[in-house]
Amino acid sequence: MPFLESAMNSIKYCLLLSLLLISSACLSQSSASSSSSSSPVVSIISSSVASISAVSVSSVAISYTAQAVLQGYFSTEGLSPYVFPGQLKFSAMDSQWVTPTANGWRNELKLKTKYRKSMYETSEKIKARISIQVSPGAKTIILQCHDGGAGALVKIFLADMVEVGNVNNIALDGIFDVYARVKGTDGVERKFPLGTVRSGEGFDFEYQNDYGQITIIAFGRTVRTMVYDGSSVYLKYGSYLQAQHPVTQVEVDNPDDFAAFYLANGITQDIIKFQNLTYTHN
Repeated sequence: MPFLESAMNSIKYCLLLSLLLISSACLSQSSASSSSSSSPVVSIISSSVASISAVSVSSVAISYTAQAVLQGYFSTEGLSPYVFPGQLKFSAMDSQWVTPTANGWRNELKLKTKYRKSMYETSEKIKARISIQVSPGAKTIILQCHDGGAGALVKIFLADMVEVGNVNNIALDGIFDVYARVKGTDGVERKFPLGTVRSGEGFDFEYQNDYGQITIIAFGRTVRTMVYDGSSVYLKYGSYLQAQHPVTQVEVDNPDDFAAFYLANGITQDIIKFQNLTYTHN
């Protein structure tokens, strides 16, 4: 991280300068008495420098894909999610971005057209720590793999609602089920529960497409399966906030009604953060 390296270098400089001044004073005093007193000073300086260096190295070891690289691959739908190096912050509530066939507001990064290929020609991987601040009763898609003709092939949901197959399966209790829906090679969509998370918490997440074999890792669970192929597949991630009732599951299709729906159901927040995000694409 450039800003961390700069800060650490400044701290190192100040500490080293202080230690050298102390060393100079102690050495001057030692020349009037004996040379033995300089050994502890040298030891302290060596120890301090080693500690400072260790902190600097550990900070540099934090890895993430640079913003410029992500912007080369992805276009932005809604507000820019780039807040800090290595951290992306999405909010459909803030962005209020609507597409023609949308079932709610969205704020996502979308793979650019020039990088789209069939599912079986694509190798890509995204990994991040995902933290959430989301209102009870909300349902949002945090990642999806989509094809214009075949529709959604992979979807990762975060939902506090009643839905068959969820781990918690209780609406409006502030516990969000995280699960995947994957369209298999037979064209049938299957659900894979992953775990649960509360607002204010986070979880480690990984998604990989290895030429048609999907791997999803979260909450210590791994899902690996073959997926339906598509001719021009694109990855999207962020927050696609569904206008869907948490109990009845009735969806709102008219974009003009999204705001009223969210307000009526107490959905006022959907902050999804991807931290230390890494992305690779063949």
